[in-house]
Amino acid sequence: MIVAQFLVMILPGVLLAWSVLPRSSRGGALLDALAFGPILGCGLTTMFDLALRIVLDRPAAFFELALFAALIAVGSIPLACSRPGLEEPPHDTGPGLRLFALLSLIAALVLTAVIFAVRLASARDGGWDGMAVWGLLGRILHAAGGDPRLALETITLTQTDYPPLLPGSLAILHGAAGFDSSLPGRIMAWTGFLSLPLVAQRILVRLAGATRGHLGALLLLTTPCFLLRASEQYADVLVATLNLAVVGLVTLALGDRRGRLRYLVLAGLLLGLLGWTKAEGTLLALVILGAALVATGRGAGRARSTLIAASLPGLAATAAFFGLVAPRGRRLDGSLGGAVQNLFDLERWNAAIVGFGREFATVLPFHDSGSFDPAGQRWGYYFGASALLALIRFGRGLPDRPGRFLIAVVLVQLGAFVAIFALIPERQAWQIDNALHRLLLQVAPLFVLIGLGGRREDRRDEEQGVEER
Repeated sequence: MIVAQFLVMILPGVLLAWSVLPRSSRGGALLDALAFGPILGCGLTTMFDLALRIVLDRPAAFFELALFAALIAVGSIPLACSRPGLEEPPHDTGPGLRLFALLSLIAALVLTAVIFAVRLASARDGGWDGMAVWGLLGRILHAAGGDPRLALETITLTQTDYPPLLPGSLAILHGAAGFDSSLPGRIMAWTGFLSLPLVAQRILVRLAGATRGHLGALLLLTTPCFLLRASEQYADVLVATLNLAVVGLVTLALGDRRGRLRYLVLAGLLLGLLGWTKAEGTLLALVILGAALVATGRGAGRARSTLIAASLPGLAATAAFFGLVAPRGRRLDGSLGGAVQNLFDLERWNAAIVGFGREFATVLPFHDSGSFDPAGQRWGYYFGASALLALIRFGRGLPDRPGRFLIAVVLVQLGAFVAIFALIPERQAWQIDNALHRLLLQVAPLFVLIGLGGRREDRRDEEQGVEER
């Protein structure tokens, strides 16, 4: 029963992703749907379920979830029928290297899947946040049985004002598996584990060809921090997936491809889910939206309005959740005043910058060469390797317009995180030691796009893009 519940939950997103995206290759539509669809489906279905809980004071029944998916399917038919034909694939390497990259990816997927399964089996409910925050919130929503506001206001054991994509998905799955089951958390952990590398692969296939798509997925699968946080059932991997998907889709749209508005529709839908997944996702979404509006340039009003309109349902749902459902005062009382006071505290800014410097200073994968501890991984070598790949790709020229958008988003998102840790009102040192690494995980996949998907600016392409717009 829980498998059927999960399939119905992700089906709306799978159908939308399949019908909206232009086809990149024969058989590529299915991979696109499996990459972008599950997390989009979880977001849309949890919005529907939470609305029923508030309006009717009961969770959505299975047949109602199926009816919701059926309505999405009917609405997707015109989009699917009007899809443009196969896109012309970008220049790729020879078949030998492409086959080697594919076989390496398959081998890495099998190996990391075994490691991932073992880690999941050793921790029934994930890591600390997976057990005491996300998993507990999912059980609270399930046990509330209807409107969750009274339960969230009453219970003070966890952060009950966290956004509901992951807790809401867990609550829906607990409805089929029972309160004590660990299957909901494991299913969502597998969803994050498989979605992130698949999203990277599908975007890079369109940007730079199949070989680099396989290599990008391989890099993410072999990132120990990604493997650890996904197995701990944290929401950071889902935020990283959404961040990568939105930025990648906008990058594709900026390439002046046929069907660019379709990329922006899916990008907008996923952008709206960033804040629905985790609080800092709203900040990431605003950075992407601002950069996209600037990058589209003059005369691109239709593209801008498409992206904004597609993002509105998710952004509105997030605002409604924090305004109407989340317990008031848990986070905001004193936070704004403290942030304003800390704005001019140079010591706090210095501590935040030093904390980031520690993460970037280490060029080796781990703290010490004799340890294979994913929790000890630092990001300096990872970002440095991606920057080196980008320099090789760009050569002596400047990045093209999509590449400049990518780089700008990464720099502004990292700068925004520095500001968060400088302005945070309480326990700054503890937050830097315990949360900074996970926030960097949310941005790290973008470096894979820069390193493997960036290219030099071609004036002829730029002029052609202006003419087409």
